[in-house]
Amino acid sequence: MPYSSTSAYDFVAVGPVTASEGARASQPSADSYQSQSIWCPKGARGAYGGQVIGQGLHSAIQTISDNKGLHSMHIHFLLPANPSIPIIYNVDRIRDGKSYATRSIRAMQGDKVVAVIMASYSTTSTSTRTVDGVRQPSLKSQTTGLIVPSEEPSVSHSLRFVIESSSKSSDRNERTTKASGTHRYGQGGDIPPFQPRYAQPYPDGILPMKQCELEPDRWTKFLSRAESSISPRRRRAVEEYIQERRDSPWEVAIAKSSTHFTPLENGTRRMVWLKPKIPSGTKVSLEEHKCIIACISDFQFIGAAARRIGLTAISKPPLGMLTSLDHTIYFYPFPKNLDPSAPLLHVIEAIIVDVQPGRGVVQGRIYTETGELIAVTIQEGVVRAGQISAGEGNRAQQAREKAKL
Repeated sequence: MPYSSTSAYDFVAVGPVTASEGARASQPSADSYQSQSIWCPKGARGAYGGQVIGQGLHSAIQTISDNKGLHSMHIHFLLPANPSIPIIYNVDRIRDGKSYATRSIRAMQGDKVVAVIMASYSTTSTSTRTVDGVRQPSLKSQTTGLIVPSEEPSVSHSLRFVIESSSKSSDRNERTTKASGTHRYGQGGDIPPFQPRYAQPYPDGILPMKQCELEPDRWTKFLSRAESSISPRRRRAVEEYIQERRDSPWEVAIAKSSTHFTPLENGTRRMVWLKPKIPSGTKVSLEEHKCIIACISDFQFIGAAARRIGLTAISKPPLGMLTSLDHTIYFYPFPKNLDPSAPLLHVIEAIIVDVQPGRGVVQGRIYTETGELIAVTIQEGVVRAGQISAGEGNRAQQAREKAKL
């Protein structure tokens, strides 16, 4: 089932289970859905994990009521998915509560489970709350992505606990600094005044995507500059990557500094623009948009862990293995009328990488082009160093012995 369309919407699409696949599938049910395409990147061991995420979530939303939206998802990649065999997504309705719903999705190929997803959907409690005598409008994430105030006069259990605990401890250790508006609790330091929302700010000095170089253009220029200085094998690999990016359902560009006009890509942090390709006239719901974002957020994500410790295809030692183990994404309210084809900035940082156990963790933040933080991502993956060839190993040993003299 090779992928032939360049639409990000089609890329995560699922459909009814066909009779032939239903006969082969393990425990198909009324809540089972089938992949419409599978893409395997060049050189990969199996299908692109982000597509499994997007299709699995697309399957789950068929079972969710309209008043709930995805707020978190966690997937474990168990086996490489064979791109020539359709994937069946079996959705289990774990829980349907008043405010939250939970779904488990098993991605199956025959009797093999290739991935397991846990997804949580919520309707945010909306209320006009009174906190320390200040009336605060609460926020609700609608299925339209619009943030609106509510008139429901309830206070959540968590917020009530904070208020009551604060009140009980006020005689013991709370001092208020009236001039700054901050609160001081014992030895805990200053706490800012209450605010209904906080998000890590958008990075400074970032050029918009339209002023950055798309990956096919960037690597085409690299080949023209390199001419005969790179091996035919590496040139062929770059040419395949260029073609793959041109055929991809989303555009990619390394973010650039607005002051130095240089790519913001180093061992510490990587900033990547991702722009889904959505054909004109295609209607994409908010939940379908989340499926697309979850899908593309997996692109080159764990690679930041290898770069952080200097592992590449040409490093010494070279990169031996790099693959995702799991992936998590947390969604927060979208700005009103966010265009599904609008560019998104994925800011990626390696948190820990250790070749001894062969694993690494990366974390990311996804911003709209206008600076709103709408999602947080986390991934753990296998990061292994390869073996140095015998000849290189002998030369390295000779160099070490010489250095001792």
